Amino acid sequence: VTHEYYDSKGVVTFGVGQTGEWIEKSFKESFEHHADLTRKMIPDLDSYPEYLKAELIQATYRGDIKSTHNWLKKFKAGDYEAAAKEFLNHAEYKDLLKNDPTSGIIDRLESVSRAIQQYGMEGGMPRPIKRPT
Repeated sequence: VTHEYYDSKGVVTFGVGQTGEWIEKSFKESFEHHADLTRKMIPDLDSYPEYLKAELIQATYRGDIKSTHNWLKKFKAGDYEAAAKEFLNHAEYKDLLKNDPTSGIIDRLESVSRAIQQYGMEGGMPRPIKRPT
């Protein structure tokens, strides 16, 4: 969006959901910052498939990844099924299901959970980084 607007929580927002300190910055700056934050919590992030990396970075962007989260501990331990389930053990998710079941935030949270689950069903091993030759 090319102008400021209020999101569903009444927060002033710009662009692709940029708020607070990010409202004045470019999407590229914001994306790179949040990708780096994700790498700090998931050091092997770049070895995961693109669909999972994208979901994990958008979850960091939304504030849904913190190093203390139980789902992240399960994810790092390789228990992807439990991590996917635990990711949705989320106060905002539960509140939205009850009070605003058409919220796009529900879709975003479920997308992260599905990506984690899919990764687990594919064998749950980070893929080697392909380097140019």
